[in-house]
Amino acid sequence: MSNDNVEKLSGRLLRKSRGPKIASGYRVLAYYQGTLLNGEEFDANFNFSSFEAVRNRDPFSFTLGAGEVIEGLDKGLRGRRIGSVVELTIPAEMAYGESGAGDAIPPNSPLKFTVEILAANDSPNGGTTQVFANWRHFGINTKKIGLTTTLIQSTTSFKLGLDAGDELLGTSYNDLLVGLRGKDRLTGNRGADVLIGGPGKDIFVYTNVNDSPSSKRKSDHLLAFGRKDKIDLSEVADELRFIGNDPFSGMAGDVRFDNETLELDKNGDGTADLALLMPGTQSIDIENLIL
Repeated sequence: MSNDNVEKLSGRLLRKSRGPKIASGYRVLAYYQGTLLNGEEFDANFNFSSFEAVRNRDPFSFTLGAGEVIEGLDKGLRGRRIGSVVELTIPAEMAYGESGAGDAIPPNSPLKFTVEILAANDSPNGGTTQVFANWRHFGINTKKIGLTTTLIQSTTSFKLGLDAGDELLGTSYNDLLVGLRGKDRLTGNRGADVLIGGPGKDIFVYTNVNDSPSSKRKSDHLLAFGRKDKIDLSEVADELRFIGNDPFSGMAGDVRFDNETLELDKNGDGTADLALLMPGTQSIDIENLIL
């Protein structure tokens, strides 16, 4: 592969952060995914499409500017912020040059690295306190949206999106899924999940009443639900109808919203089979539902 394709180091910010900037001498903790220009992956400890860590791979620790990584990473990450995600396009001479690296990276290969800066020491050359990103760095006011410590501690897995239209998929456990900017699609699946949309037009997807059953401590929490967001219930039942805040009619398929809670009666017994807890949301319209 010729290095003529890439003549200089460039970076594209995939997730903004207001976290502290890092500089040479900082000990950095990072997720990364490295590919050739054709998209072929040669190494990674994180998948930025599924937002999942690679099995049996830990975050990578290195000292920025000390030559512990290729020059393109040392220079491309300098001045970036903790919590940010950046995509670096690195010319071959700032990567592995004419030698390449084993069978995975041919000689003269430009590279792409996607890197999330998870944490860094509080000062260069000997800082002892490791600083991680916090909610404020991503513009999230936890008190305002109702994201309490109790809710956070009730979850067992966490995914934080990028500033784009992300697909965030939960597990069968209690997930915390956070969309940022862009039109995100969040699917919690089973478990008592906490789903947070960003300022974009987000869609929250449900395919089964067991994704958020109407039982104590088993229902999902939808936080920061926006006026242009939607809840997709179309796969839960064949025929659904929105009845506002009226009581269930006893007909199968009623969907109602009252007291910051969306409820669905699938079988027509007059009780909720699915419930979504939406603290801070005072009302929703039919336009907010995909039925």
